[in-house]
Amino acid sequence: MGWGSYNSSFRVELAGAAPVVLRIAPRPEAQLRSERNWLRSEYAATPWLVGLGQLVPQVLGADFTHQVIGRDYMLQTLLPGIPAPDKLPGYDRALWPGFFAQLGALTRRVHEVVGESWGPLADPVDGCWSAAILRSLADSIADLARWSLPSDDVARLCALVESNTDRLDHIDGLDEPRLLHGDLWTANILLDPLADKPTVVGVVDSERSWWGDPFADWAIYRGDARAVAAERDAFWSAYGDRPQGPDAD
Repeated sequence: MGWGSYNSSFRVELAGAAPVVLRIAPRPEAQLRSERNWLRSEYAATPWLVGLGQLVPQVLGADFTHQVIGRDYMLQTLLPGIPAPDKLPGYDRALWPGFFAQLGALTRRVHEVVGESWGPLADPVDGCWSAAILRSLADSIADLARWSLPSDDVARLCALVESNTDRLDHIDGLDEPRLLHGDLWTANILLDPLADKPTVVGVVDSERSWWGDPFADWAIYRGDARAVAAERDAFWSAYGDRPQGPDAD
């Protein structure tokens, strides 16, 4: 199946039953420290995404023992729909704000879920948001060193985080982690192939899910970056309040 770039996804036809999706993680030795056990994060995210109802696939089974194929794998229900990048361009641009309004509402529903620790859902062990960011950046530096690539820019970012931990940990009074999908954007949105306007029927690929600051989520970044004002405004109108104040940016 197309559009996936981390876990491999296959549509599996079954005799006498509905087709399912098989998700297979990269080999453990091929995974980066900064991208480790993402399929396990997707598995862990499933019960936290129940607020999206039938829009998210259900887990039918998972195996992380590596006794069968030497990799993590998971079976899910197959959702109807077509990836938004394949379907959205076929609609008149005047209908696109309706799509981004749906995306804003979905993002808000995800962000309303509260957690206890910070970091990737497969390993949320940090006590604050800045610590989770620093751990992720340290993993990125280790990955770059593994491949003999420069990491000075990431080190400078670490220093910036370390000098602004209070801003990161208390922005807008946020002292508790919220659920982040991590990659909630068009490639991971399924649209009804028969609807006369963009209609979301599926949300997939929650492998990059985190407990963190909602305004660091990918959907927030992409929604706020829309070049067409009507699409950007539709996203924020459905999501709710924008971040405010000098620390928000």
